Amino acid sequence: MHCLISLRVYTIGLAFRFVCFPDFGIFFDFFGWRARQSPPVSESSSVPQMSAGLEQAVRALGFAPARALKRDIVSEVWVLEGPEGKAILKRSNLGPGRWLTLGLLPRLLASREQRILRVLEGVSGVPRVLASVDGRTFIRGHVDGVRLRDVETVPAGYFPALVASLEEIHRRGVACIDLSKRENLLVTTDGLPALIDFQASAYLRPGGLGAFLFGWFLRMLQRGDIHHVYKHHRRHFPSNPIPEPTAALTRGTLWARLHGTFLRRPYVAVKRLFFGRTKG
Repeated sequence: MHCLISLRVYTIGLAFRFVCFPDFGIFFDFFGWRARQSPPVSESSSVPQMSAGLEQAVRALGFAPARALKRDIVSEVWVLEGPEGKAILKRSNLGPGRWLTLGLLPRLLASREQRILRVLEGVSGVPRVLASVDGRTFIRGHVDGVRLRDVETVPAGYFPALVASLEEIHRRGVACIDLSKRENLLVTTDGLPALIDFQASAYLRPGGLGAFLFGWFLRMLQRGDIHHVYKHHRRHFPSNPIPEPTAALTRGTLWARLHGTFLRRPYVAVKRLFFGRTKG
């Protein structure tokens, strides 16, 4: 009986995560489609295998493929060479669920991420959109840096600068949501923060009807962003913690706690049960 209840809670939680923040990656990972159909592409790959049609469209915009960072059944990420230097191409693939969504979901995800990046244009550490290739492919600026999880010594000014960028991001009506993973944060060559993945982010136009109706939920997600920043700071600077958040901010971590308890932990447990431990 206990196992049945736990399975029901997990199923409801997974459905809530999927409906509210439609990212097919978690769904494909669970069923193992990604691993079976497309082996990961090494970052050192020197021979990109970009489709002829996509490469032709990219070259028509003045860019040339350099190497693949990621290519699987869910999405593709490529490093491009352009007139102003390196750029990043992101493409949402149709995936095995195309017969259910008629190809609309990849276009929705790409369109939403482009919109958020355009809303955040000018914010320190956020790349800007350079061009739209098609309905599910766009090109954004490249950021030279190292993932936070791979940095042993983080510059002292990194986290204060990250908090300042997040304050501006939140002021523009965006919640990053996925900052619990340090691979979504970069340390640039100047020692400053950069945020590179907004596919799972939420946006409500300030002053709009959506913000009026659901602004309370967006603010909870935004306070969860700040919670993860404090958590990462404690990991890298355990002997020099920054001041604790206010009581209101602490209460705002409810989303982070619910996500970790009812979604993240059960998902990881079931995934490890069927597929074992994976890196990352």
